[in-house]
Amino acid sequence: MTRAQSIRYTAGLLLSATLSLAHAFGISVAPTAVMINPKTGFAHLELSNQSNQTRLFTVEAGDPAQTSCYRVSPKQISLPPNGTQTVRLQYTCALQDLTDQSLLYFTEMPSVDPSTVASSQLEFRLRLGLKVKTQQSVLGSLF
Repeated sequence: MTRAQSIRYTAGLLLSATLSLAHAFGISVAPTAVMINPKTGFAHLELSNQSNQTRLFTVEAGDPAQTSCYRVSPKQISLPPNGTQTVRLQYTCALQDLTDQSLLYFTEMPSVDPSTVASSQLEFRLRLGLKVKTQQSVLGSLF
């Protein structure tokens, strides 16, 4: 196995483990990668919350230099218990700027006021990393 294949395999395992963990926390996302339409620059995702509490997420680029390349609607994703939210993304930079390592992160925001949490309590927040791909490169490049 070449180094590139090994990296793809490892990235695939990490992505699978992250999505399995997210499902264990009551969150699911479909599709499991951001598939950008090369003609329009748009992609759509659906986040679902199977838990019994409202979850709030923000979206950020894995590479801070690409933050301005993404337009996300809504900017903050509020998922009510047993609710679903469609997220629309637009990639505004040149598609050739996307690499095999391009990621978007959905980061859960705290649900309680940090000033009211006792210092001995732990707070768990979910952070989902999804690969960003163009639709023409879907097959053979998910992992």
